[in-house]
Amino acid sequence: MQSLTVFHKCKFVLAHQKFILDEDLKKQEKP
Repeated sequence: MQSLTVFHKCKFVLAHQKFILDEDLKKQEKP
């Protein structure tokens, strides 16, 4: 049960980082 929580937490963090990276790319594209 504990490992499953850690797995979901890692997955959430990775998804969050990807979201931030995508947002940064959008900002860079705009002049």
